[in-house]
This record gives sequence, structure tokens and C-alpha cells, in this order.
Amino acid sequence: MSAHHRRLMRLEPLPELVEGDQDSVRCPLPEDRLALAQLMLDSYRGSVDDEGEDLAGSLREVDSLFASEYGDWLPSFSGIVELNGRPAAATLVTRWRNAPFIAFSLTHPDFRRRGLARRGLLRVIHALRAADDTCLQLVVTRGNTPAERLYEALGFVEVDRPAT
Repeated sequence: MSAHHRRLMRLEPLPELVEGDQDSVRCPLPEDRLALAQLMLDSYRGSVDDEGEDLAGSLREVDSLFASEYGDWLPSFSGIVELNGRPAAATLVTRWRNAPFIAFSLTHPDFRRRGLARRGLLRVIHALRAADDTCLQLVVTRGNTPAERLYEALGFVEVDRPAT
């Protein structure tokens, strides 16, 4: 998908939040790479972000994330929510162009509409505020209406793309 179909969004300043339910959230580990790749594949399948990837392609994406190819990988700010013994959602964070960046926000189709993505983002915002960060950025594909609505409801606004 070409870059002109994506929106760069920013939340600044980060709002104060009351720490809430953490479900069974934990930081991603290298041994989670296969489970994260499968979650990525399942999350994107049939969506506007589905580019016909296979598991090998998703594994490459996860390996690139862990290798800091999408910005410095921040596992301590990232989280995996496990429900029924498997990853249900993940919020994966990097530091890109000197700002925290949601590299991937993933929710398995079996667990959508339960607020997992919102809680994952709020957890990240809370942790970033505690670390004295002041903003958070992400990219969303135009037409991914549920994600666009979520990000806008949290206060993200579209910003101009930085020069590359």
C-alpha cells in the first residue's frame, strides 16, 4: 500500500490518566516472535491493511521490529495481552524520529470490540507520561475506520508527514 494512503497522527500533550485494569499484559520477548507474527497475520487478514502477507512475511516484520528497523525498539513500553492462553492483542512501540511511535497495534479478530486496543494504547500513554515523554505518534491507513475512530477519540490528530 502506498504511503499516500496513510495518515501520520500525533497525541500531544499526553493526557493524565488513571491507571486501570492491566488484564494479563506483559512485555514482548524474543521468543514471542512466532506468536506475534501469527497475531499480525490474523489481525490484518481481510482488512484494508491486508497486503496478502504470509506467515514468513509477518515473521520478517516482527524480526525487523525487534532489530529496531522501525525505530529503536521499546519492549518495556510495549505489551501483549493474553486471553485464553494466547495473544489476543499487542501494542508494539518504538522511538522513531525522536518520538515514541506505535509501530503496530494488533487485535486478533476473535477478541475485537472488547477495548483491548484502547487499553493497550492507554497503558502506553501512561507509561510514556511516567517516563516524561510528551507525545506519541502512529500511522493509520485511511479507511481503517475502527482504528481511525479509536485514535481520534483518544485525541490523536493528523499531522504533516516529516521530510524523509
